[in-house]
Amino acid sequence: MPASPGWPPAPEAERTPTRRHGAVRAVLQSIVSTFTWTAAFPGAAPAARRVDLERPVIRAQRLRPTAVLTAFVARELRHFLRLLGLLAFGVLLFSGSARAESDLRQVDFEGAGRVVLDQGWTLYPGQLLNPQALAAGDDPARSAAISGVQLPLLANRLQADSYGLREASRLTLVQRLQMPAAGGQYALRLGDIGAAYRLWVNGQLLLTQGRVAAEPGAERAQLGVRLVEFRNEGEPVELVLEVSNHLYAERWRVDPVVIGLADAILARQNQQWGGAHFFAGCLLMMGCYHLLFFSFRRQNSGPLFFGLYCLLWVLSFAASTSSDWFALLYFPALPAPLLHRIEALGFFASVPVGFMFFKTLFPHEFSTRILRLTQALAVCFVLAALAIPIPALLMLQHLYYLVSILLIAYVLWRMVQARRRGREGASFILWGFAVLGGFAINDMLSDLGVIDSIYLIHVGLFFFILAQGLALALQFSRAFASVERLSGDLESRNAALEDEIVERARLEREIANVSEKERRFLSHSLHDGLCQHLTAARLRCAALEQKHEGDDDGGGRRELGVLAQLLQQTVDQAYALARGLWPVEHDRQRMAAFLTDYCRQLSERHEVRIEIARIAENLCVDNERIVQLYRIAQEAIANAAKHARAQRIEVSIDDLNAGSMVMMTVVDDGIGIGVGPQAPNGGGLGMRMMAYRARMINAELQIGRHHPAGTLVRCTIRCAGCTATCAKKTDRAGS
Repeated sequence: MPASPGWPPAPEAERTPTRRHGAVRAVLQSIVSTFTWTAAFPGAAPAARRVDLERPVIRAQRLRPTAVLTAFVARELRHFLRLLGLLAFGVLLFSGSARAESDLRQVDFEGAGRVVLDQGWTLYPGQLLNPQALAAGDDPARSAAISGVQLPLLANRLQADSYGLREASRLTLVQRLQMPAAGGQYALRLGDIGAAYRLWVNGQLLLTQGRVAAEPGAERAQLGVRLVEFRNEGEPVELVLEVSNHLYAERWRVDPVVIGLADAILARQNQQWGGAHFFAGCLLMMGCYHLLFFSFRRQNSGPLFFGLYCLLWVLSFAASTSSDWFALLYFPALPAPLLHRIEALGFFASVPVGFMFFKTLFPHEFSTRILRLTQALAVCFVLAALAIPIPALLMLQHLYYLVSILLIAYVLWRMVQARRRGREGASFILWGFAVLGGFAINDMLSDLGVIDSIYLIHVGLFFFILAQGLALALQFSRAFASVERLSGDLESRNAALEDEIVERARLEREIANVSEKERRFLSHSLHDGLCQHLTAARLRCAALEQKHEGDDDGGGRRELGVLAQLLQQTVDQAYALARGLWPVEHDRQRMAAFLTDYCRQLSERHEVRIEIARIAENLCVDNERIVQLYRIAQEAIANAAKHARAQRIEVSIDDLNAGSMVMMTVVDDGIGIGVGPQAPNGGGLGMRMMAYRARMINAELQIGRHHPAGTLVRCTIRCAGCTATCAKKTDRAGS
């Protein structure tokens, strides 16, 4: 029977195991190797390489992406013309064959593993014919048959319709196979084939995918890869495939059927699903990692957009034919329309999110207006994807392919500009996105039916996230180097600051010691100088008074007596002043007596009752600390007597914890003071001096309100060596 003039039969009837898309793979490998060489050695010229594609050779001393793409287009055109000539020859040679046969008797399935049945099919467009209908041999069915059809079978608005499938929503494909005589357990793999189909093997119905129907309302679409096994002992095998496609209307796709030993087919499919899980796992891991990274450092929104971009592609990839719909392994009941909507929604939303990621990384290179336009388009497409029917959604997805291709070209152009300007990580992201963009365009053109190729978007995404990881590692490496440099500077500055603090503390102690030395000098000067002179003057007055005791002039003698009393009072005040300036050094163990005397004088001067509750003897504190503690007590008692309007002041000094702690307490019943840790530094000069003296001796000073009324001042000295000091004092006292 003559073949349809629109499509020639296959050039040869016998099939041998071949590798599909070998030419496209070779070209893609050459492009990827060129990109990798240029990214690794941007200034070096790679050695001359050869890309074989059915004898044509491209030689280059310095390959560039534009040169490779130009050569690729030219080579593909020559390849297409040669293929067209072979197909024309096949039309003349096999035009009389009504049902093609594929001879697999010489195929070693043990070594080859599988055979792709992409040639020699007989097509019955617009008809659903089971084996019984085909065996009846009615003339209308045979007259409509088209022999020598090759798969994949593609038909849409962008493609010349040679089979009349745009008007037909159903078809039947028939293939006759000559099997090896050895026999064995075989399996068939069926992938993307219309909306629903039935498979008959030697007249027996072995597989039903969805519900095949002649009318649109009765059809139930179902997606997924299916494997069916059958036993063969060397007899011929007839495959009858009934396909209905009402859901997709004018868009047809029928992928080739793969045959092989059951174990080999199952192992190969498990490998494909394992690869899909690997790529989806990489996307999921990188997405979660970047989202956690953003949660820890919210100043940079780049990780947020990249994480969302990866998660959106996980959804789209799991529900697409690129992954063999591995989402159905976990949710087998998902209907085909829902899978298409999930795939489209993930794809539509990922484009503006990815653009926002680039805008965040390189704000000066990417336009804000284009970003807003991309976001607006994505919102419109997402809303439409939720409401419109599946055929319209697929057409809308094809329209979005055009937007995506334009954006890919724009992003590549701007990334080249970013690389030229020396932006950090631009080289890695440029080459990663170049691979992703190339593979994305390959998949979009394949889905449109423009080219016949395998889906590679998952490989492109892997390269892209790898490039982003390298760029992030570069950023972290430089940040860590900067942190290490700053840490070294900070350590040196801290060491200098610590030395300065130590020197400042030493100077402060020296200043305090100078103050105490001046007090001691004044005390000694008063005691040994002025007091002695005043005492001599008083004695001289007393001697004059006795000398004139018998004189008749009693007024002169009385005046001398008054003068002697004044001199005595002056001497007492001078001695008191000398003891007040430096009382502890005179007798360190009599601190209680000195403090009691000071309280008595202050009580008489300000008419306030000051009580000494308890003062421990033989305090286990060195001389420097006891002096500062005495000064703090003086200042606290003086503040209470002068400013607190107190009626009663209570003073105590306790030796606690077996001599390891000394605590001085001054409590009054006056008007009180502000509560809080800022009180010691928020008062006058006296309170600041108390805080300063406490810091000098590593003491803890507490100043606060005392309940029910008044102020509490408490100074605590902790000394690890106090116990040993007390033991030495006790030994000396006993001896």
